[in-house]
Amino acid sequence: MTRTTSSLTRHLVRGAAIAALSLASVLAGSTAHAATDPDVTVGGVVKAAQLSASVTGFNNATMRLSDDGIAMPFTVTNTTTTASTQKAKTSTRLTSTGQVFGTSWVWPVSNAAACPVNAEIGGGSTLLMWPVNTTLTKDLAPGESQTYCFRTMRTGNLGSSTGTVSANINVAATLSLGNFQTTAQSSATLATKAIFPNVTPVDNWYNLKPLGQSWCFDVTGGVNATAGSLIGTYTCHPSTDVMYGNQWFSFKPVTNGFAIRPKGPAGTSLQPSGSSLVAQTTNAALKEQAWTIQQSSPTTYQIVNLASGLCVSAPPSFGNLSLAICDDLNVQKFVYSKVNVAIPTMAELTEPAAGTEKQPETATGAQDPEGSDEFEELETAREPQESQGPETPVLDEVPASDPALNVIITEGRDPAEAIMEDQDA
Repeated sequence: MTRTTSSLTRHLVRGAAIAALSLASVLAGSTAHAATDPDVTVGGVVKAAQLSASVTGFNNATMRLSDDGIAMPFTVTNTTTTASTQKAKTSTRLTSTGQVFGTSWVWPVSNAAACPVNAEIGGGSTLLMWPVNTTLTKDLAPGESQTYCFRTMRTGNLGSSTGTVSANINVAATLSLGNFQTTAQSSATLATKAIFPNVTPVDNWYNLKPLGQSWCFDVTGGVNATAGSLIGTYTCHPSTDVMYGNQWFSFKPVTNGFAIRPKGPAGTSLQPSGSSLVAQTTNAALKEQAWTIQQSSPTTYQIVNLASGLCVSAPPSFGNLSLAICDDLNVQKFVYSKVNVAIPTMAELTEPAAGTEKQPETATGAQDPEGSDEFEELETAREPQESQGPETPVLDEVPASDPALNVIITEGRDPAEAIMEDQDA
């Protein structure tokens, strides 16, 4: 009787143990499943069972022409609350809604301060080629963090008629420990500001005015000013008399841009001097004398220095021109009007002024000096102009959509090559 009771007791205990193990297994399986499909909060913090993570510090950023790239830090943290020091595997994945910003990099840093907006690419960097997903891995103990620096370059075609293109960048950090898993994510927007399409002005002399102002670009000191003279705005002289040639400017192709050269003083080009602009002795090899012309509206243009990415800015009234960060301001928008004189020649642009002033040449007599090849690409562009008969339309009177406009869209192309290609077409 005793033996039978003991046997029954053992069977009951064994059955209870099996049932308990089965229940524990079911409960564990439910938790693990829930952990693979977590709820993500707006702040980038999420919890599943005892496992939690966060992505913080990833903020929106703006890229301008003066930026060759933009760096943005973010921090991934194992926010699990536990006495255990066991590390969890962290997989951080970056994705983007577009490819407008081209190549990017991401690398670990000690803290957010080590990732300033102009940060150089650091050691251990990973190349990102959008829209391919890139995953970074790191083991983090509870309470431990890893900060990363994300940098994207100002490459590709970022010019837009609105001046702005943007992309959303998403960071998703997944924490894994055994059967448990949780994911936190955060997004930031990277957008450009005041980056417009590049254009090529037709080869002419122009008066340049700030939008909404009656003042013209002017070399201080007149046509006989010396190299290094300041350039500002002054009362416009509508006369075609060459004595007012210090208010006439032409655009000549140089590597990746244009030299902006006044009629007088001859042999000079616009060049920054600190935050000011001067008419300095022409040197086509100087990047500081190269400029890009961007169309900010159908009738206005901004002038960007190739070396600095800064924009020419006018004072609210007449005064000296300066360089400033491009910000889509009216004082950085200019209207061009053609001066009804002969097309500028190489001699006018490169030879220093003699003791007497030159008189305006006729269009039929305007020729580049024989043997000059610096801008021979423009010869093909000039010939049709001289034989067209009607005057070339003024820049600020021709809509950008007009096929006969006197600016050529050159986004992504060398200006001199663009002139040749569009004329051949």
